[in-house]
Amino acid sequence: MREPIPIACSLPEDERTDRALEFQDLARDGMLSRERTPDGLRLLFRASDDLHGRLADTIRKEKECCPFFDFDLEKREGELVLRVSAPAEAEPILEALFAWTPVGGEPS
Repeated sequence: MREPIPIACSLPEDERTDRALEFQDLARDGMLSRERTPDGLRLLFRASDDLHGRLADTIRKEKECCPFFDFDLEKREGELVLRVSAPAEAEPILEALFAWTPVGGEPS
């Protein structure tokens, strides 16, 4: 049986703010929509090689400090789809990290 993954971020507090700002910059630069899913969020971004690379890099870094998150980044015609899921007990962390726009709303 697989060991449960602790619901905790290993980044120091000041670096957490920087990481949240990275996600905010990505949203500002190309997010089209954000919607809640049963186990997390689904974010749509405009398709571009630059944005795809930046998303992939930020996701890689986030997985290092928060291994309880599951990320799936898919490139489709005209858009990038990012699915983020986490256990129910991690919902406050998910909401804090992706709090930059209301669910179902346009980026601010």
